[in-house]
Amino acid sequence: MADCTHRAPRLKAAARNPSRSQACGRSCNCYISVCSEITSASGSTLEEIREAIAYGVVKMNIDTDLQWAFWDGIKEYYRKNEGYLQGQIGNPDGDDKPNKKFYDPRAWMRKGEESFKARLKQVFADLNNIGTLA
Repeated sequence: MADCTHRAPRLKAAARNPSRSQACGRSCNCYISVCSEITSASGSTLEEIREAIAYGVVKMNIDTDLQWAFWDGIKEYYRKNEGYLQGQIGNPDGDDKPNKKFYDPRAWMRKGEESFKARLKQVFADLNNIGTLA
């Protein structure tokens, strides 16, 4: 049978030994030797990701990881500045001190963006995709 275009639901399914055909698990009952996409790699180890790449996986969905990275940056900003984010006026520096620069969305969103960017750089490294378009 021809290779199926269905995608493996997890990394381990995508990285199976390509010398053995595997049922794709869908109702068409076709067989595949290797899936070309990791549709849910969250929680996968670097070793598992590299093994999948070695077997020919060419796409990995990273949306969930990037969403978490963005949130994590915002969460850490809040933890660091919690005393300044309880009201417009009044913080650990004084009851009459303003907090505008702390609750300004540009401040905490910037931390989300920085965390997102750092995770993206890590994903590029994990996927051996640094300097490949030069």
